[in-house]
Amino acid sequence: MAQMFDIKKVTEAIKRKQATINKQSKKLKTAPKYITVGWDSKSGTYPEQGKKPVEYIALIHEKGLGNHTEKGMAKNTTFLYQDEWNKLAKKLIKKGMKFGKTPDYYIIAEKIGERIKDNLREYTYMIGLVDTERLANSIIIKYKRR
Repeated sequence: MAQMFDIKKVTEAIKRKQATINKQSKKLKTAPKYITVGWDSKSGTYPEQGKKPVEYIALIHEKGLGNHTEKGMAKNTTFLYQDEWNKLAKKLIKKGMKFGKTPDYYIIAEKIGERIKDNLREYTYMIGLVDTERLANSIIIKYKRR
């Protein structure tokens, strides 16, 4: 027994699927590829440290300088939490793709960026630096395409 297909319905379904794929690829082409974390240069100074910028003090703690040992806040946070961030990204992308929808990659990047910022803040408090509050409050996230 031969099966009859309505070619018009099949063509429309293919067009809908292709439109979803095109929409997906356009969003992927403009989505952020990198999330960078750092300290805001406009976040103030440490008056007790000769009015040195918070960003400079963070860099000294991160890389080490003179008699200050390297703390590696960003590097160690990445080492500790990178797998968690990858799992979160996969989970958010899967959730965004439910029911054939195109995930919003900017929202996904923002959620991952916020998690990274929280983890870096936690790590900064955990190692107990002097006046950690200023360092923790000056953490910034940037999303880059290139």
